[in-house]
Amino acid sequence: GINDETTVDARNQRTNSLNNRDRYEMNLTFTEKVLDSTSLNIGVDVSQEINKDRRSTFDFDPITGNFTQENELLSDNLFFKNNKVEPSIGLHSNTSKYFFNVNMGTSITRLDYQSQYVGIDTQVQRQYLYPSFSMNANYRFTKSKSLYLNYNYDYDFATAREILPIENLANAMNTIIGNENLSPTKTHNFYLSFRDYNFTTKSGYDFYIGGNL
Repeated sequence: GINDETTVDARNQRTNSLNNRDRYEMNLTFTEKVLDSTSLNIGVDVSQEINKDRRSTFDFDPITGNFTQENELLSDNLFFKNNKVEPSIGLHSNTSKYFFNVNMGTSITRLDYQSQYVGIDTQVQRQYLYPSFSMNANYRFTKSKSLYLNYNYDYDFATAREILPIENLANAMNTIIGNENLSPTKTHNFYLSFRDYNFTTKSGYDFYIGGNL
């Protein structure tokens, strides 16, 4: 026979959400002039990001007439910490015809994900070693014509809610479970433009193309 079963999820609740994000950064750079128009930069960036996400859900209590019954299935406490150290080296040059700025290095990242859900504490830790690279350059053909190029390599890490293996039942129509095997998203961003603009007549045109992969 056919088993036709319908589940009713009737909710009379109140949810309190608290999201707190703190970020601390420190940069140390040493600059040495190697040519009249060119400098060498050696530096290190140190940063720490801390995210706290707490969600508390209370069911309506008909006896008290208030939302006082905590719903553990719809309540959780998430924590995320990102510690990053990024040593780098770069060249910067600026002349009457062109300028360019190139930086490359290594990003050393340590991630700490934690959750408290239905009385269970979960922790996921990850460490990554990625190259860092960025550059931008401009070449002036004439007083009115110039070419500009920008490129950088970037990456994003999953949030605590995306990676921790706990159920997200906030949406009655869709249950989401985090995936601790998610990898960081790596992106190549680029931008190229050509400009021909006469500042005397205030006329000209721009051509540009850009995107990410």
